[in-house]
Amino acid sequence: MNWQISGQILVQGLKGIEVISYITQMLEQGAKIVAGIDPSQEQDTIEAIPIFALVEEAIAEVGEISTSLIFVHPYKVLDAATEAIVSGIKQLIIFSQGVPPLDMIRLLRIAKEHDTLILGSGSGGILIPGELSLGIWSTEFYQPGRIGILTDSPNLSYEVALALQKEGLGESIVISIGQDAILGTNFEFWLEFLHEHEKTEEIALITRWERIELELINYIKKELNKPVIIYGYDLQKKGHTYLSNIVNIMANQLFSGLAIQELETTVKDLLTESDILLVNNPSQIRDLLKCHKAV
Repeated sequence: MNWQISGQILVQGLKGIEVISYITQMLEQGAKIVAGIDPSQEQDTIEAIPIFALVEEAIAEVGEISTSLIFVHPYKVLDAATEAIVSGIKQLIIFSQGVPPLDMIRLLRIAKEHDTLILGSGSGGILIPGELSLGIWSTEFYQPGRIGILTDSPNLSYEVALALQKEGLGESIVISIGQDAILGTNFEFWLEFLHEHEKTEEIALITRWERIELELINYIKKELNKPVIIYGYDLQKKGHTYLSNIVNIMANQLFSGLAIQELETTVKDLLTESDILLVNNPSQIRDLLKCHKAV
């Protein structure tokens, strides 16, 4: 299954000042939002978008929907997403953060049964600078270019985009995979998407250290022929007590008793030994891409 950018869009949870402000911006940035869902149906329209109580009612009125944008309360995500899936919508972007893990597990089973793709939960959406915004982006930070950004931190993607902007570099597409622990689609899925994306020449992957796994590194090495830069952050963020899977494997099998700092060094060494470029701050991404542009 491949993610399709085009098509009609539905919004579930279209109410409240914040969500409406996001929708207004999306409409200005080219999003084809044709219907909204609010079970209370307090208004008939919002920003000229017709409001319905049920997804099936919206589809009956406006026709086929390719993507649903879900802004409901985290505890209501399972019901809202299931309603969209059984109504035939094949792509969901879940912006709600803090969805109960068991709800996400159930949802992923349902999605698999119906061949439905999910971005999120806790996603910031998808952005094609100058063309399309499907999400909660501050679009002024981005400009059209050749670099695909894949991130689990929308805020850090702003910093990267600003650093690139200083060198006249821009983005072909920006994808926020989600901030929750259990996600609908993984990095490998979206890296393959960027690998096939014609306007993307280089890839910047922004993620927490514990998400840099051995399988991910091997996938990048074996399957991608576009330059990949990984910006890893938060290995020892205050309050975090976890280690990445790759660190756990090393700790259990090879390095029992080593301090976290030594394990961090081992992870960095593994990445350094590959063709994958590893950086510690946004300016390093900018400098590496600037050098690649000059080659």
